[in-house]
Amino acid sequence: MSDHGLPLLITGFGPFRSFTVNPSGVAAAAAAQAATALAGRTVAVAATLTVDHLTARDELEALLRAHRPRACLCTGLAAGDIYRLERVARRPVEFGPDDALAPVPEPLPSRWDWQPVAEALTARNAPWRYSDDCGRYVCESTQYAALHFAQRHGFPAAACFLHVPAITELFPQERITADVTAVGVQTTSPLTAPRASSSRAGRGR
Repeated sequence: MSDHGLPLLITGFGPFRSFTVNPSGVAAAAAAQAATALAGRTVAVAATLTVDHLTARDELEALLRAHRPRACLCTGLAAGDIYRLERVARRPVEFGPDDALAPVPEPLPSRWDWQPVAEALTARNAPWRYSDDCGRYVCESTQYAALHFAQRHGFPAAACFLHVPAITELFPQERITADVTAVGVQTTSPLTAPRASSSRAGRGR
């Protein structure tokens, strides 16, 4: 994988069903802007995906090819007042049969170090939990698309899905945006840190 790709691609979703505002799309855009402002250069790009299994997959794969990110953080909306750190994704039936997937284990595990995310959310007093059930909807098919793309193409090195709470009195959009922004900044920091040369480090690698 090239080191010259974008550090982070972060995605959310647009409106669907009764949710005229999807907090994940709004928060993803703010997180990318904050990470870029802090770094003084473009270190993150956000995109809002369509809430449709196949369309979201195609949009995500196009973004991955265009930006070649080192990390891809996908976010989406789930009911409940808690953030869910999704650790696995099952292949959705909507993607249809694919003989090439025969050797691929199911489900696919996330490619992510969740500890910094957990620390960022905990520091903001934001409730969170690990999840091994992404919901069998477009969120899970998108997570699977990101992980399967990484498996086939060798990038991004890190890919995962974070479920954010629905907008409620306890979780207004401003709070969700601030929480996801903290996660985005925490994620981009190690990806944008200067790398010591082998001579300065005193060792090869």
